[in-house]
Amino acid sequence: MLTLIMHHEVKNYADWKPVYDSDEADRLAVGCKQIGLYHAVDNPNKITLVFEIPSVEAMNEFMARPELKERMERGGVISQPEIHVLTEI
Repeated sequence: MLTLIMHHEVKNYADWKPVYDSDEADRLAVGCKQIGLYHAVDNPNKITLVFEIPSVEAMNEFMARPELKERMERGGVISQPEIHVLTEI
């Protein structure tokens, strides 16, 4: 299992969260399990998500979905996601 950490900024956390939650089944379908959701102390609209993922290929499959792009736009994501994929050592 790999760890994926993603950072991005949204227009408004309260508007983004229900849209994000609506995508849970699709995340689970590719083996992407959320293990943390955070926002910056100085800006609640700067979101950090932490997931366990089975592989880089699964992440790429998930990130390439047109539905994800539509949800990110609808949720008010205003920055390019910064993504880090890590393996435990």
